[in-house]
Amino acid sequence: MGTRQTPTPLGRTFVIARSTLKGRVYAGADVLALGAIPDTGLRGAHIGIHAWYDPSVVGRDISDGCIRLPRDQQKQLLDQVGPGTPVVVLP
Repeated sequence: MGTRQTPTPLGRTFVIARSTLKGRVYAGADVLALGAIPDTGLRGAHIGIHAWYDPSVVGRDISDGCIRLPRDQQKQLLDQVGPGTPVVVLP
């Protein structure tokens, strides 16, 4: 989840799209882009659900608002959801 400065927007949203981001940082897994827009503005606008190259950060409030998952869980999620899927983000 996000930091105090870059919180993850809570509440109801939905999956807008699935995007493939290149490179090691996103652990080679696709990102589920959410319809939520952070309160901090439109710069870097979308919040996503994605894996991360360093599994030690999962479960810690240190992202720029995105929700990070372990790579195996991300792949399982990608198999089960697509655009339009409702998402509820809880603290």
